[in-house]
Amino acid sequence: MPIILDAKRGDIGNTSKMQAKYIFDYFKADAITLHPYMGFDSLNPFFEYRDKYCFVLTLTSNPGAQDFEKQVLASGKPLYGLVFERSIEWHEKYQNIGLVVGGTQKELGEVRKMNTDLLFLIPGVGAQGGDYQKSVDLGKNSDNLAIVNISRGILYSDLGFRAACEHYCNL
Repeated sequence: MPIILDAKRGDIGNTSKMQAKYIFDYFKADAITLHPYMGFDSLNPFFEYRDKYCFVLTLTSNPGAQDFEKQVLASGKPLYGLVFERSIEWHEKYQNIGLVVGGTQKELGEVRKMNTDLLFLIPGVGAQGGDYQKSVDLGKNSDNLAIVNISRGILYSDLGFRAACEHYCNL
């Protein structure tokens, strides 16, 4: 089972280098979430771990995505579109980049159409109101893969852990 740290890292180069070392070498995580707003140099130390996966926050599941991610740039694209384009470039070089795209966002299917290959980590299903099946259907890549995060829906479910897993994951 892969370990994904939802750490949302991305700081100046040297700090990111030490965080990447700590997360991947000490904690032995398989993947991490990263915020891109300080630029490539803040993410590159994580990308350099070619055997690890990096999920770049693109269009998050929270309502605050409206504050920045959905803002339209002078180019006519929303900010999340620019993040998406840069992530594709980074993935072409490193082959270990995925995207965080919220299951609560009506744009999930639209974002998927921008590239059918990248792996999506899809939060917001369950407690935040995103629908599991709809998120999978809209967010899966050309290999029929998507990672859907439903942690609160399972952890705090009054159904119990096993029943919640069966409800959301068809186990």
